[in-house]
Amino acid sequence: MNTPEDWTKYADEVPARGLTIDDVDLWLFKDYFKKNYGEELEKQPNDLQTILNNMNLANGEELNLAGALLFSRNTQYKLPLFMVKAVTNALIHRDYFVSAPIRVFVFSNRVEIISPGHLPNKLTVENIKAGNSNIRNPILTSFASKILPYRGLGTGIRRALEAHPDIEFIDDREANFFHVVIHK
Repeated sequence: MNTPEDWTKYADEVPARGLTIDDVDLWLFKDYFKKNYGEELEKQPNDLQTILNNMNLANGEELNLAGALLFSRNTQYKLPLFMVKAVTNALIHRDYFVSAPIRVFVFSNRVEIISPGHLPNKLTVENIKAGNSNIRNPILTSFASKILPYRGLGTGIRRALEAHPDIEFIDDREANFFHVVIHK
């Protein structure tokens, strides 16, 4: 059992109890490795354990929280790809004139993401579900389209709903935030 003395400076370095390198979704990790390093994982001189340790995703044979959230097959830990995209979306589309953090709450039955700033201009939840968009941060958006999987302006919400229809969107203009609830 891990004790506080075993923990390090950052929460994502804390060991994921009971998860080892054998719990890595190898297909997902190979795909990530190829896309980010341009090389096949199988052609590396180091074994998987060494690679994961060098990438700070494991300590010895044990995955840390970051390794578990990103690459584990264990659904208790694994951060679903749609959630990663939702948080990325919040970072790109948030209102940076509002001095507040993006908040992510993970509950047993849902994930909630609260982003500073309501929908821009006259956009409504119904509008964005239909594929309408309004670029709030054009420089960020232009870079995001080059470095992130990008499929076209105004398609993100529709694709998210296709993949996971139980997403709830709340545009709170009075409190000046946009709230997304992803039910499990």
